[in-house]
Amino acid sequence: MDIIVKYIDELLEKSTPAAPMWNIEKIRQGLKSNWNYIDGVMIKAVLQMYAVSKDEKYLKFADDFIDYRVHEDGTIELQSYDTIVSRCVNGKVEELGKWSQTTTRHQKEFRKQFEC
Repeated sequence: MDIIVKYIDELLEKSTPAAPMWNIEKIRQGLKSNWNYIDGVMIKAVLQMYAVSKDEKYLKFADDFIDYRVHEDGTIELQSYDTIVSRCVNGKVEELGKWSQTTTRHQKEFRKQFEC
């Protein structure tokens, strides 16, 4: 567990809501980081760290991140729907193509990833 704590803590220390380290590729390209699947995964991990440790720094980071990303009216600035959509199948990334070019079936499968 110590190595996980160290890794998550290092990511959070180097991250801001506007520039999370897990989206460093966009930042290095000079692009704005918008909400995406990885953000959801990382914030879920941060909340799980809070659940296990009860350390308020994890809850504060998640709250600050969500407050930054979710607008007053409840909308979220998402990544472009025309970005490459991919999914992991048996440990291999399968590109589905651009969102606007994917089939309805693939779009439904992609949306399922966000359902609780």
